[in-house]
Amino acid sequence: MTSKGKKSNQVQAGNQPIFLGNFKHIDKEVFELQNLYRVSPDVAIADLQAIKLEFTDKKQPLNRYPKGQQWPIVTVEGVVAVNEAIAAMQKLKKEKPLQPLKWNRELTDAAKYHANDMGPKGLMSHDSSDGTTAGKRIDRFLQKQNEVAGFGECMSAGMTTGKDVVLQLLIDDGVKSRGHRANMTNSAF
Repeated sequence: MTSKGKKSNQVQAGNQPIFLGNFKHIDKEVFELQNLYRVSPDVAIADLQAIKLEFTDKKQPLNRYPKGQQWPIVTVEGVVAVNEAIAAMQKLKKEKPLQPLKWNRELTDAAKYHANDMGPKGLMSHDSSDGTTAGKRIDRFLQKQNEVAGFGECMSAGMTTGKDVVLQLLIDDGVKSRGHRANMTNSAF
């Protein structure tokens, strides 16, 4: 408990206290690696090429257990999505690497709230279990309205390291729109 009588991992969302649960600092690891990939695409390319080497049959999906991971990384598309991710990062390298993102505690709290809402229920959606959109959820957590001009939400499940989360989202296997990759490499953010 803090001196004000609320739990240390509790925040205010509007006038409602919200318990955020315990996270193992994976959020900061994801944030730092995403920024590294944005400003140094070569690092992302090398990590993606290492994954590409794991495919024994370039047409078959990959099913592997990264070190210490409980769930396998399973691909739907095989090496195709990895090749596309490499090409996207090579394009980024040729153009102009992106600026690093800035940490925002309120956006982090909104994401943790969403993870606590969805994870225990086994749900995976950008809308909350009560139908609240990502934009409305973010607005509840921002202290200053209009503080964020735009947003892109990326969601991952089952990964235990920040590196696996970022690579999963960058590869974006099985996501036709490649929306997570697009968010992560968006110069507007």
